[in-house]
Amino acid sequence: MNSLESLFEGNEYLIDADFTKLQTENIKSMENLFKDCVNLENVNFDNNTPNLENVINMFFSCFSLREVKINFNTSKVERMDLMFFDCESLTYLDLSNFNLENLKDSFAMFAYCVNLTEIKFNNNTLTKNLESMESMFEKCESLENINTIIFRENKIKSLNYVFSYCSSLKVLDLSHFETKYLTELQVTFQECTSLEKINFTNFDTSKVERMDYMFYYSESLTYLDLSGFNLENVKNSTSMFAFCINLKEIKFNNNTLTKNLESIEGMFENCKSLENINTKIFRENKIENLNYVFSYCTSLKELDLSYFDTKYITDLKSTFQECTSLEKINFTNFDTSKVWYMDYMFYGCESLTYLDLSGFKLERLYDSEGMFAYCTNLKEIKFNNNTITKNLESIEYMFNKCESLENINTKIFRENKIENLNFVFSYCTSLKELDLSHFDTKYITELKSTFRNCKSLEKINFTNFNNSKVEIMDYMFYNCESLTYLDL
Repeated sequence: MNSLESLFEGNEYLIDADFTKLQTENIKSMENLFKDCVNLENVNFDNNTPNLENVINMFFSCFSLREVKINFNTSKVERMDLMFFDCESLTYLDLSNFNLENLKDSFAMFAYCVNLTEIKFNNNTLTKNLESMESMFEKCESLENINTIIFRENKIKSLNYVFSYCSSLKVLDLSHFETKYLTELQVTFQECTSLEKINFTNFDTSKVERMDYMFYYSESLTYLDLSGFNLENVKNSTSMFAFCINLKEIKFNNNTLTKNLESIEGMFENCKSLENINTKIFRENKIENLNYVFSYCTSLKELDLSYFDTKYITDLKSTFQECTSLEKINFTNFDTSKVWYMDYMFYGCESLTYLDLSGFKLERLYDSEGMFAYCTNLKEIKFNNNTITKNLESIEYMFNKCESLENINTKIFRENKIENLNFVFSYCTSLKELDLSHFDTKYITELKSTFRNCKSLEKINFTNFNNSKVEIMDYMFYNCESLTYLDL
C-alpha cells in the first residue's frame, strides 16, 4: 500500500485517530486523508514516512480538531496546500520536526484556522524550493507571531493574501524574507487591523507588478518605511493604503520611479491621518484613472501635483472628495486634455478657498456632476476664458452649496451638450450676479432647483437663454429672496 488518500474523508463518526502502529514506510500520499471529518478531535501521527510526497487537504475542514501530534518524515513532501484549512478549533501546532526543503506548495496551508495562536517551526528549517504560498496564513485571526525566518530561501513569486485578516498580528519582521522572485503583493496585509510595525529591510520589490490592496484596512499602522521599495515594474496599486485610518506617514525614496504604473484608483482613500503625500514618485507613469485616490484624506492640507504625469488620465471622479482640511492644490503642469470624468472631484473640500484651474483643458469633459459641491468656503475658481466644454453633458449639482462663491465664469459653457441644470447653482448664497448670456442651453430639458436658495442673488442675465426644450422648472428660483426683477 502506497496511498492513504481519502481513507476517512467525510467520516462524521471519527473522533480520535492514533496511527502510531501503522506501517507507513511506503506511503506516498495522504491527500484528503481526514478531509471533512468534522467531529475529529485528536490525531496522533508518530510514524516513519520516508517516501511521503503529498499531504494536500489532509485535515481540510476538520472543524473540531483540537490536538495534532505529528512526528513524521516530510523530507520528500512537495505539497502541503490546504493541509489544515479551516481547522477552526486548533490553537497550537508544533511543526518543529517538519523538513520543508522540498516543499513547493503551501497554498492556504493554515488559512481560516481562526483560533490558532501559535505555529512552532524550527529556525533551521529551509523552504528553498517553495514556489507557492498564497493565502498561507489568511484569516488566522488569533495568530500573534509568525516565524518568517524559515522563508530566508525560496522561489516564491506571489505573496497574495498571505497575511490577510491576521487581525492579532502586531509586528511582522520580513527582513529575512527572500523576495527576489516576487511579482505579486496583492492583498498581502489586508485587514491586519492590529498590525503596528512591518520591517521591510532588504525587501526586494524590483520584479513586483501588483500591490493592489496590499495594506488595505490595516488601521493600526501609523508609519511605513517603503524607502527601499523599487516600484519600476509595478502596474497596479489600486487601494494600496486605503482605509489605513491612522497612517500618518509613508516614506518613499525620492528617486523611486513608477513608470509602468497603470492603476492607482483609491490608493490613499480614507487615509484620514495622512498629513503629506510624496507625489514625486508619480513623475513617470501610465495611469489613466485617479478616481478616489485622495478621497477622505481629511488631514491633508496641501497637495503638490506639479510633478504628477497626467498625460494619460481620463477619469478624475471623486479624486479629492471630502478632503476637508485641504487648503491648497498645485495643479501646475496638470494635463487634463484626455479627461472625460470630473464628477464629485472636489466634493466636500470645505477648506478650499481658491482653485486655479486655468491650465485645465475641458474639451473632452463629459461629466462634472457635483464637481465643487459642498466646497462651502470656496471663493474663487479660476478658469481660462478660452476653455470650452463642447462634449459636456452632465453638470447637476456642480456648484451646489458653494456658499462663499462670489462669481462663476459661465463662458466656459458656451458650447456643450448639457440637458440638465438641476441644482447647479443651488445654495450659492454669496452669488449676487450671474451672467448666463453665453451659456449654450439648446439641449436643456430640466431646470429643477437651479437657483434654489441663492439668497443674495440680485440679477441674472438670461439673454440668449434657450428654454424651448425645457419640461421641468420646479423650485427653479425657490427662496431667491434678493431678486427684485426677472426678465424671462
